[in-house]
Amino acid sequence: MVHMTDEELFKRLTAVTSYILNQPELLAEWTRDWWPFSAKLEVEEDSLPAFAVMPDSAAEISAILKVAAEAEREVILKGGGTSLVGAIESRPNAILIDLRGLNVIDAVNEIDHTVRVDAGVHGGELEERLNEQGYSLCHFPRSLNLSTVGGWIATRAVGAFATKYGGIEDLVQGLDIVLPDGQITSTAAIPRQTAGPRWLDLIPGSEGVYGIVTAVTLRVRPTPEERRFRAFSVPSFEGALESLRGIVQQGILPAAVALSDPGETESLAFDLNAPDAENLLILAFDGVLPVVDLEERLTAETLVSSGATDLGSGPGLIWFDHLFRCDWLIDGNEPEGAMADEIDVTTPWSNLAAVIEAGRGALTKHADEVWTHSNAVYPTGAMIGFTFFIRKESDDAAMVAYQLAWRDCLDAVITAGGGSSHHNGIGQVRLPWFTDQQGAGMQILRAVKTTLDPERRLNRGRLKL
Repeated sequence: MVHMTDEELFKRLTAVTSYILNQPELLAEWTRDWWPFSAKLEVEEDSLPAFAVMPDSAAEISAILKVAAEAEREVILKGGGTSLVGAIESRPNAILIDLRGLNVIDAVNEIDHTVRVDAGVHGGELEERLNEQGYSLCHFPRSLNLSTVGGWIATRAVGAFATKYGGIEDLVQGLDIVLPDGQITSTAAIPRQTAGPRWLDLIPGSEGVYGIVTAVTLRVRPTPEERRFRAFSVPSFEGALESLRGIVQQGILPAAVALSDPGETESLAFDLNAPDAENLLILAFDGVLPVVDLEERLTAETLVSSGATDLGSGPGLIWFDHLFRCDWLIDGNEPEGAMADEIDVTTPWSNLAAVIEAGRGALTKHADEVWTHSNAVYPTGAMIGFTFFIRKESDDAAMVAYQLAWRDCLDAVITAGGGSSHHNGIGQVRLPWFTDQQGAGMQILRAVKTTLDPERRLNRGRLKL
C-alpha cells in the first residue's frame, strides 16, 4: 500500500467521479445531521474528511472504494442527513460518500407489486411517484420528505403506519450493494426461501458497516381504497394502551396509532382542534372499504366502552397533514442553553408500566419538561417515546444535562425490561448500550465485519464494529 497525499488522492478521485468538494465550510455542513448534540458542537477543521464525493452509480462507488483502499483512507457515508442520533461521524482525512446522486426510480412491477429504487431517492419523491401509478409504500417516517431510502435501510427505519405495515425491513425484497472491497453484488428479489440464512437480513440496521446499499427492491401496495382517521380523548395513558393491546391481539390492526400523555396533548390540542382532550389518541384505518368499516367500528366500540370520548375524524386529518413537520426539534434546540429531543424505546406488554415509570423518572432528574407518547403497538408490545426539554444557562450546561438524561433514561428502561431503541437507529448516542443488548451476537457481527472489511475502512466505529 502507498499512502497518497491529498493532491494525489484528488487526481485519482477526479478520474472516477465528477462531483468532488473539499472546502472546509461545506465539509463541516455535510458531516452534520439532525442529532441535537451535534448542533451545539463546533466542528474542528482538522477533524474533517479530506473530500466529499457524490457518485451517481454503483460502478462509481466501487471505483471510489478501490481508490480509498489504495490511499489507505477511511470512508464515511451520508444520505439525507436526518439522523437524530449522530449517524454521521466525521473522520479526519477520510472520503465522505454522499449517496444522493443515486436517484433513479423504476416503474412499478404491477405483477409482483414491487419497485426498484436507488438508495439516494428521497422518501417523499418515491411516495409521490408511486401514487401517480396507483400505489403506495405505506411507509411514513416524519422525515419522509428529507430522508432517503438508503438511510431507511441503514437505520432500520419505522414510519407512522408501523402498527399495520411494520418497519422498512418488512418491505425489502432485494438489495443491490457494493461491498467494502468494491465488489458489486445483489440479492434475488424473491418473497422468501428456505435455502439457509439470508445475508440480506444483516443489512437493514447495519448503518453502512457491511457495504453500501445502492438500490432496493421494495414491496408496494395499491393505494388504499379508503383511509380514515378517528380521534379519542382517553382518561388514562396506560389504560388506552391496555385497550389497544386487546385490539391488536385480536388481529385488528389500525394502520397508525398516536397516543399522547397530558403534557404532549396540551401542546397539540390547539393545532389539532382537540381543546378538551385529556390523553389524545389518534388512529388511522386504511385498506379496502369493508375491512376499514369493520376495524374502525370494532376499535371505536372497544375504546368507548373503556371510557374514551369520540372526537371524530377532524383531529386525525389535521395530524396527518402536519405529520412531516420537524420544526419542533429545530425550535427546541436553537436558543442558547436549550435542548429538545425524543428517546424512542420498546417494551413487551408485561413490562409496560415499569418501563414508562422508569424512563420518565430518569428524565425528570435532568429535564425541565417530559412528555410520553406511543406511536406504534404490536401484538407482543409497544413503542414508547419520551420527548424532553432542557433549559439551562448555557449550551455547555445543557449538553451535560442532555448526556445524563440519555444515559439515565436508557439505563432505567433496560433495567425495567425494555429495549433501547425502536426507530431512530443507534448512531453515536446509543452506542454505549449496543454491545450489551446484542450479547454473544456481537461475535457474529464482528466476524462478518472482519471478513468483509478487515481494515475497518468503511464507517469505522459504527455499531462498535
